[in-house]
Amino acid sequence: MKYFLIAILSVFIHTGAFAQEDKGKSVELTGKAKEDLLKEIESSFSSEKLKVELAMSACDCIDSISVLDKSRLAVSAEIGECIKSRTGAYMLGTAINKAMFAKPDSNNVININVSGDSKDKKQAYFEMERILMDSCTIMQELIAASDKESINSVSDNPKALSFYSDGMDAFKDKQFDKAAKYYKKALAVDENFAFAWDNLGLTYRYLKKYDKALAAYKKSLKISPNGSMSVQNIPIVYEYMKKPEMALESYNKLTRSQPDNAEGYFGKGRILATMGKTTPSLHSICQAYNIYKKTNNPYRADAEKMMAYLHSDIARTKSGEAKFYNILKQYGIKLKFED
Repeated sequence: MKYFLIAILSVFIHTGAFAQEDKGKSVELTGKAKEDLLKEIESSFSSEKLKVELAMSACDCIDSISVLDKSRLAVSAEIGECIKSRTGAYMLGTAINKAMFAKPDSNNVININVSGDSKDKKQAYFEMERILMDSCTIMQELIAASDKESINSVSDNPKALSFYSDGMDAFKDKQFDKAAKYYKKALAVDENFAFAWDNLGLTYRYLKKYDKALAAYKKSLKISPNGSMSVQNIPIVYEYMKKPEMALESYNKLTRSQPDNAEGYFGKGRILATMGKTTPSLHSICQAYNIYKKTNNPYRADAEKMMAYLHSDIARTKSGEAKFYNILKQYGIKLKFED
């Protein structure tokens, strides 16, 4: 039944099925047969199912994006296009769904605003984005891995590149031991292959070999000082090693060296929250949110979740509620949260 609802939309759009009258022979259903048919239609043609299926389609689109020679901003823009291209269909489907099951005496005019700046289109975009953040693993990996290459980021040795490609395939199949072997083979051919060190570090992290992961990331950073992947992952490794102070120090270094990189502020906010320092945590999360929003980065959804968590802690009293929203106001954020 994959993309079944999208196919239904195509029928509606291209044949005008909801606007034309069937001039052929009609059969009137009554009683239980009519009730069962309506239930089946309502079950199949729901806005939630449509949203999920369109998100799946967007995930397939995102899976085709290459990050090898692109900046984080460029990758985010391409991800955004994959989502945007499906929001119109979602809005139309939701409107049709609403009209189909409206009361007989209600106004069934379908009226949607698909302009880029419309509130409805932004809402549809954010809803699909949140689904993808929860269900589209490849999108999370692309955002984490996107890193504009430096002179040593990618090897020019065909053999090293072949081993690296084999390692990526093994990693995608969750064969982490096998992936590590291929990355090490690539590095045996070209020890200055920074992306191979980055991916070896990530593989070791999944294997819970944190000392080796840290060493791999530091080696990559030495080769390519401006590499974002290694500098972002070092504090994460410290977190896994139960060293929050060192993780916080690493995130502070990241925000100083790359002030436009939201990951530093977001990571810093998470660490501060675990330490019970919710107010400074909120300031950091707000900074991350604004950068995510500016760059159209789907991790904006995670920042919203962190704000909701911090709201539940800070806004326990009226004064706390006022304090929480005053901080958001400082950063021009107009979100509202409920307990």
